[in-house]
Amino acid sequence: MITQEALQLLIDTSQQAAGGQILGLLDVRRQVVAINGKTEIFVVPPPPRGHVLHSMEDVLRFAEASLEVEAGVITRAPVIWHGESDVVVICDDADRWDRATFPLQRSRQYLALLACELAADTQRRALSQTELIRLLRFDLGVEPATVARFRRLNWQTSGDAVSHQEHVDQQLSKSVVAKVQAVDELPDVLRIVCPVYDHPGLNGPQGIACGLEIDASRQEFYCQPLPGELAAAQQRVQAALHDWLVEELAAAACEIPVYYGVP
Repeated sequence: MITQEALQLLIDTSQQAAGGQILGLLDVRRQVVAINGKTEIFVVPPPPRGHVLHSMEDVLRFAEASLEVEAGVITRAPVIWHGESDVVVICDDADRWDRATFPLQRSRQYLALLACELAADTQRRALSQTELIRLLRFDLGVEPATVARFRRLNWQTSGDAVSHQEHVDQQLSKSVVAKVQAVDELPDVLRIVCPVYDHPGLNGPQGIACGLEIDASRQEFYCQPLPGELAAAQQRVQAALHDWLVEELAAAACEIPVYYGVP
């Protein structure tokens, strides 16, 4: 199959060499071209199609519809690729011309945890008590009982003035003691349960362990996912997605390969 660019190059070259010209169109995909006094019909394929799907069920239906079998032989072999950002159906693995994509939207909770991890990698951002409560309550959807434990924190600061004399110089030192009431009730590791994606079938809850550190002198908190937790949650969801696709295609008796990666 000749592409539009190759056909145009052939026509231009022929016109320069022997006065070739397009005589007309048989239909939207076939052109009649005269070259050296001989009439030829060239098939011009349409531009690549990039469909966008809106559910995993549509992914299966589109892949099944793309499969073509003649006399027991596969003549059009689609493949499915899935990764962190999307699921892609390649209509025919032979030419990879047309495809359909189902974009994967990460959940708000997962994005909030990802932002905490990125902030920790760059500048280790501290949170005030109010900011932490808002993060837990609104962004991560933590249960009210856990949020209430952070609300009960009571910061108490006391100052003691102590003077002393060394030789003839007098110096004034002030010691500030910070105490946090109810701090013993807080865990060192906070387990956040949230989906990785917002789509039905992919929004099963995943447990992600987050480290929690309290800076009593500054009345600040540091909260971030422990190393590898976000990646592990992502891998678990992708493994479940892979198994689901393979099982559904097998149940439909469709021999369509499924790969984890990027096409």
